[in-house]
Amino acid sequence: MHWTVFTYEFGFIKRGLIGEILRILFDKPSREIVIGWSYCIVAAAIFTLSSFYLRPYVRAAKNSIPHIWLFGILAISHSSTLQFTLFDTGRFDQFGILCMALSIIIIEHLKGVKVTISIIILSALGILIHEAYFLMFFPLVFFYWMFKDEKKIDKLFALTLIMALVLYVGLYGNLKNTIGRHEYTDHLVSTYGPWISKQPAGILYATTLQNIKSTTQNFGLFIFYKKNAIWLIAFLPSIIILQKMIRLLHSTLSETKDGKKHVGLIALLLLSPFSPLILYFLGSDFGRWLSITIINIFVLLSIFLYSNTCYMKKCSDLLKKNKNIIMIAVVTSLLLGPLVKSRGFLLTFGSPPAHRSCLNAIRLYCGDYDYYATPRELLDKIVKAVQ
Repeated sequence: MHWTVFTYEFGFIKRGLIGEILRILFDKPSREIVIGWSYCIVAAAIFTLSSFYLRPYVRAAKNSIPHIWLFGILAISHSSTLQFTLFDTGRFDQFGILCMALSIIIIEHLKGVKVTISIIILSALGILIHEAYFLMFFPLVFFYWMFKDEKKIDKLFALTLIMALVLYVGLYGNLKNTIGRHEYTDHLVSTYGPWISKQPAGILYATTLQNIKSTTQNFGLFIFYKKNAIWLIAFLPSIIILQKMIRLLHSTLSETKDGKKHVGLIALLLLSPFSPLILYFLGSDFGRWLSITIINIFVLLSIFLYSNTCYMKKCSDLLKKNKNIIMIAVVTSLLLGPLVKSRGFLLTFGSPPAHRSCLNAIRLYCGDYDYYATPRELLDKIVKAVQ
């Protein structure tokens, strides 16, 4: 729905860029066009993440450094990385992943004004697609940029422009002054049909304070803590490995970059992947925020595994010693399936992840948005469509 109906038809709004592009290209894009585009973007995001997670192994193999493949397997199999990216195809997070990854590649290969202009453009693009990019992915990009190049003037200039854009989108990216909420919903239903939902349309009328008030109410519910406790227990094997790798990265960077002088910068760099957790106060998609955090952590570790031979050698020994824990983490992730934004793991929905994903794809293609439709009902729709 976001891809289709969030456009600039009634004025500037947050998250309207993709819909506006589709509106310009296709006037009123069909569901099939939206699904096709979304899966192209998902495929690009999965390829990009896989490249980041596996390129340390390629370099390690060339340098005859063993056991780095264990990191690659853990990263690509995790419930919150490729599985999550593939399952949650209807959101804009995949665009954020692509903007973040391209920014990092540019920082690695370019210097000076070219990097500054590229970061500003890609960050602005990410924010116009979804304003939460500023908290999801931008901190990792910004502090890695600071780590690679300590010149501050261009960083402050870029940060000022990007924060101004975020503020503008947050304050003016709504429809309050152009069309009423009920009139807007009626317009969408008359244009696209009865599958339009009032809740997503309400995003364009809710203020930040209203979002905070609505979200933080979850903090008083027992189910909130139970759900997050289950997630953390399920992720415990991977958490053990990740915290050991982060501690090792901290000690390595402190040795190679004069830790006493750069202690603050190194700390900010290592904390930057955790910025999506701030969204716990702004939105109720808690599994989504946790998944983006884990994606970022693996990206950060993969950057230095790839670029820092000393860190790669140290991690080789660490991964070898913890091989059994890694295998437990991999098996657990494959059994549980992807993490769903607010309900738990996909497997807890009563069917295996692959089976459920296929049913969801059929629902989208057939235009059946009843999430609880039985497989038999979906099969009947397919037969009718073929006939």
